[in-house]
Amino acid sequence: MTALQATLDNPASTAIGESRQPAAAPAAPTVSAKTWIAVIGATLGAFMAVLNIQIVNASLTNIQGAIGAGIDDGG
Repeated sequence: MTALQATLDNPASTAIGESRQPAAAPAAPTVSAKTWIAVIGATLGAFMAVLNIQIVNASLTNIQGAIGAGIDDGG
């Protein structure tokens, strides 16, 4: 038996009148408001980039027809 086990198994090893309380769990680290603003901004920017790509991709045929360009003129 190790010394730690002997201490844990023997409740008489604590001082008289001293209560045994479990150790408090460490507090979770907090995240600052600047970090959340950066995360929200990056997420919004990525969403807007994907949305822009989808809109341009869907309207490329209309743009080509409006300026009189065909598939051979720049693609």
